[in-house]
Amino acid sequence: MDQIRMKALRRVHSMGRGTLAPFLVVALAILSLPGCSKPHSDILLATVGHSRLSLGEYEQSFLKNNGGVEAAQRASTADKEKFLDLLINYRLKVQEARDRGYADSADIRQEMKSYRKSLAMSFILDREVTEPALKEMYDRRKTELRASHILVRLTPNASPEDTLAAYRKAMDIIGLLKSGQDFGTIARNMSDDPTAKNNSGDLYYFSSGMMVKPFEDACYALKKGEITSAPVRTAYGYHIIKITDRRPNVKAIRASHILIRFPNENPTPDDTLKAWNEIAAIADSIKAGADFGAMARAHSQDPGSAEQGGDLGFFERRRMVPQFDEAAFNLKVGEVSPIVRTRFGYHLIKVTGIDSIPPYAAMKDDLRRTYQRYRFSEDYRSYIETLKKRYGFATDSAGVSVLLALLDSTKTTSDSLWHLLPTSEQAHTPVFSFFTSGTSKQAAYTVDVGSILENLEQNQEFHNLKLTRENLRTIFDRLSETELINYRTRNIEAEYPEFAKLLREYEDGIILFKAQQEHIWKRIAPSDSALRAFYENHRSDYTFPDRVRFAEIFVATDSLARIVEDSLKHGVPFDTLVVRYTSRSGMKEKKGVWDLLPVTENDLTKKAWTMEIGEVSEPIKFLYGYSIIKVLEKAPARQKTYDEAVSEVASQFQEYRAKKLDEEWIQELRAKYPVKINEDALAKAFSNLKNSHSGKD
Repeated sequence: MDQIRMKALRRVHSMGRGTLAPFLVVALAILSLPGCSKPHSDILLATVGHSRLSLGEYEQSFLKNNGGVEAAQRASTADKEKFLDLLINYRLKVQEARDRGYADSADIRQEMKSYRKSLAMSFILDREVTEPALKEMYDRRKTELRASHILVRLTPNASPEDTLAAYRKAMDIIGLLKSGQDFGTIARNMSDDPTAKNNSGDLYYFSSGMMVKPFEDACYALKKGEITSAPVRTAYGYHIIKITDRRPNVKAIRASHILIRFPNENPTPDDTLKAWNEIAAIADSIKAGADFGAMARAHSQDPGSAEQGGDLGFFERRRMVPQFDEAAFNLKVGEVSPIVRTRFGYHLIKVTGIDSIPPYAAMKDDLRRTYQRYRFSEDYRSYIETLKKRYGFATDSAGVSVLLALLDSTKTTSDSLWHLLPTSEQAHTPVFSFFTSGTSKQAAYTVDVGSILENLEQNQEFHNLKLTRENLRTIFDRLSETELINYRTRNIEAEYPEFAKLLREYEDGIILFKAQQEHIWKRIAPSDSALRAFYENHRSDYTFPDRVRFAEIFVATDSLARIVEDSLKHGVPFDTLVVRYTSRSGMKEKKGVWDLLPVTENDLTKKAWTMEIGEVSEPIKFLYGYSIIKVLEKAPARQKTYDEAVSEVASQFQEYRAKKLDEEWIQELRAKYPVKINEDALAKAFSNLKNSHSGKD
């Protein structure tokens, strides 16, 4: 258990700021595992020294470290006992680390302070921005919409005059629609969307995540047949929207089809009539009871699906051409469509399966990827503006002026002397301020010049940016966002107990790592004599297998390989031909020589082992070309000398000593901290798993 924790901890230590978020997402996902009912969870499973281990804590830890619910359902009594033993050992070590005061050391406190800031930021953004958005996307995905729109184009940075003119034009169009004029006609004549000339503004079916957010919000607020009462502004301009259909959504359908093709893209009336008569005859046969799959195999002109009885597999909306898509998605399972015309010809379609929208948990990762790519940045900006209003955030112009005067605009924060040393008064000049309410005159919290300078120096994000006024605007925005979120999370432990638990688990990992260093790794100091003694006692563990060394001429084609072979037969030296012909990367300089390799390494080593030293092979087909090899050395299996095995010996010695020291440490801890286990409670582990974890969403 502690080894698992240590590996996870080392991964966190190795992450930069930009790579921390995915780890935190995983951590948050772990905490969201379904819980057990309270009475079951509160059963005392064990006492470990002066701490209690509940059955619920044991179950959550088991689920987290052993592959989740399925692994728990398969677990034998022995599996559960083994994991309990690991968990108790882990808790004993953490308890010892805390009793020794590791958690109070300055370096741990500093690391926890830094980690808390990063974790809190990711946690609150996930809880208050991402998670609500994902759930909204999921709920909306259950319904698909069909909409038409009329666009009055406007650039995002349009002037107030142009914006007003566009808005008035959009309102005039809404007035025309209210007077009863046809939406499609107006779209064809007045929309700035060039596709409206052909589709009358129809955008076909879509669901959440497929349109820009303001457009999607407006669409899902409308009922079927409704038109927006006011224009909807997006980055493209103003939209007037009409919802033409709302229907339950499905993830995908499985369909088969029979296709009778047109002879070309512009069929004549005779061509279409001939194709129609053929498909109509097939349709009549199916109505009379003929098997759809058999008819597809016999008559369909789609070579990709005919042999499979017309089966196209599962596909989602918009994967097929619109006429085919619309007909297929209107069918029930087992139903055959009327004849459908597309640009390819005439189709008969049969739906054979419908894949419904999966539970939220199953879709969450896919939703998150879509959201992070297309939606998060916009929602993040909106969230920051909300925080600014909530906390009465203000920028102090005097503080900004002081800061600008101290900075060297020709340098970056990675340069030396990038700012002047502030006086005490300058360092304490406020730059950002927060207030207990928007109307209060007393700042509840300020960020001063000294704090900004310290943040700039520590933040890797800004190290390559010159401190020009233009870049400083970007830097100030990022710093203010960070300070806002930090201020928001100042009491997060009280608001979210699971956050406090995450923080505690991370701290446990850090202090355990430190304890392991003190009790185990610092006590392993292998001397040469100890390693030699270990080697002597384990000689049979260190052996070389049968190995072979050879030179190779590698060429891309068989014809070139034959040319090389002919040259060798006429006495041209192997080394000369290697330099002239071999195309394997980096091998010309080595004259094609492969170092000693195990005989089982690849086809070339296997072949070389069957040859005599100095013998040259015929061309051998290998990977992406042809190889001609010359055997240079054959080394039969043997034991390694100490010098040859020393790195392996050191590694295995350290592993052996670490295991022994760990066992001794555990014995000491179990003697120091009494452990009592409730065997009856362990027998109840996961007994209510089915009820607790059966919820689909």
